[in-house]
Amino acid sequence: MPRSSDESPEEVEGLLLTCNLSGNEEEDHVLPAPWVIVEEDKDPEHQEQAELIRQRMKWEGRQMVVLPLVPLIAAPWTTCTGGIPTWAYALYDIFTDGAMPWQAAACDPEATNHFVAAFEGAGPSQLFQPLAQWLGLPGLLALTFLFATAVQQARFSTGSPDNAAALAADVVGLHGLATYFEKRDGSGRASNVVVYKVLAENLPQLFLQTAFLSAAFARFDGWGRLKIMVSLGLGLISATLKLSQMAMAMISIMWRRPERRGSVLLGLLVFALPGFLMVAWVVARIIMAHKCPSHQWNLATGCV
Repeated sequence: MPRSSDESPEEVEGLLLTCNLSGNEEEDHVLPAPWVIVEEDKDPEHQEQAELIRQRMKWEGRQMVVLPLVPLIAAPWTTCTGGIPTWAYALYDIFTDGAMPWQAAACDPEATNHFVAAFEGAGPSQLFQPLAQWLGLPGLLALTFLFATAVQQARFSTGSPDNAAALAADVVGLHGLATYFEKRDGSGRASNVVVYKVLAENLPQLFLQTAFLSAAFARFDGWGRLKIMVSLGLGLISATLKLSQMAMAMISIMWRRPERRGSVLLGLLVFALPGFLMVAWVVARIIMAHKCPSHQWNLATGCV
């Protein structure tokens, strides 16, 4: 590889490092520059700095378990019609999943009764009816929230350090640092986030929150309905963006690495496609909650 007279030693070193990582000089132009960081981190000082950032990200991620205390404190002022107080929404920011069980509890038993009734004649989903009746809608909302939190917290302590740090950074909303650790790890944050954030948290919560919207629709006042719609909108945007990032990353791999097309296509069919279908289903449920006279709708029977 000839060196031009206007290239600095640092530029040549960076180019060589990129070539060594790719194993193929023709791929130099498609590899992002942050890959070079993997080689540079052999420097003990860089390794120490990266480890400090990793530990900080895990600490920030673990602090997320404190957020549910906000709706817990606001529980005495939470109503079925208006949800948790506005000041609690302001403190809680966009992390509203933990607030839904309290509002659903304020709407019970009516909300659970409407929710359970929607399973009548709904085909195989009727098998879910006894569990829904036993736990109630508030219990299901709380269970899915606690499950997602526990899975994410466990993931912070497993897997490669950079992969865990990438997920922790994404959980707390520091997407720049998440991308940094994704590049260091090399395994891809997109699929990691889709599994632990979208499939384990966003989509189950969106399904149950739309069920709550339908079951208690007539009891909400205008402000309370707006709060739920904002929460659903933010959840849908987040899930769609993360699924799109994973799908685009997989399509890019299929384009550049023909030998991996089979396994990547399987990943698209197992993770991305069901995720997008679930997003479309949630959108349909929101629309039909406003159109159906009963506000209840399912795929098998239409308006209930």
